[in-house]
Amino acid sequence: MSIVIFAANGKKLFTSKYAQNFGEAVHEAFRTGVSLAYAELRDLDFSNGYLANGDLSHANLAKSDFQSATLKAVNLTGANLTDANLWHATLEDCEAVRTDFSHSEFAYGKFTRCELDHAKFRLSGLADAVFSACSLRYTNFDGAYLGAAEMIGADLSNGTFEKTNLEQANLTKVRARSASFVGADLSQASLAQADLVGSDFSRTKFLAADLARADFFNTNLAGADFAGALIEGTTFIGANTDRALNFRATKIKTKRKENRK
Repeated sequence: MSIVIFAANGKKLFTSKYAQNFGEAVHEAFRTGVSLAYAELRDLDFSNGYLANGDLSHANLAKSDFQSATLKAVNLTGANLTDANLWHATLEDCEAVRTDFSHSEFAYGKFTRCELDHAKFRLSGLADAVFSACSLRYTNFDGAYLGAAEMIGADLSNGTFEKTNLEQANLTKVRARSASFVGADLSQASLAQADLVGSDFSRTKFLAADLARADFFNTNLAGADFAGALIEGTTFIGANTDRALNFRATKIKTKRKENRK
């Protein structure tokens, strides 16, 4: 029995005479160099699979199961992975610009060297997820759960983390300029040495967070709660601290001693 993969517009993209399921058919298409851009692959099982060096750009993969799967050098640009199960999945060297992962489950997952600019992770579960050497500019994490997630050194500039749970997350040395963390929970998180210039942290919780040597230049900290936070060598030049709670920085600088561009 042949397995046929169609595009959303009904165009036939690939026919496999040997695959036993769609996961095997996608693997075969990749192996033979066939693009599956715009493929209709909704609600399919790719769990524990291995997909490499293929094109799934703009494909519909909503509600599909990628649990414990590995995707390496796969083009997922503009793909729909809403409500997908990516628990313990690994993505390496993948292009996922403008990909929609909203409402997906990615606990214990790993992104390595992935381009995730403008991607959406709204209301997704990303507990203990690891983002290593990834670009996450303009990425939307609003309402997501990122408890104990790791984003060390990531570029989060212009991203949105509104009402996002980042408790115990490791954001050490991130670059998060002009990002929005309005109403986020960063309790016990590490933002040590982070570049946070121009970002909005209004009503954010920094309870027992590590803010050592972070740069909060020109940030909005109105209504933020700093109870128990480590503020050591931290810069708050030009920051709005109106109604900030438990804010006890010993020295609030008003002039820059160096040029940060």
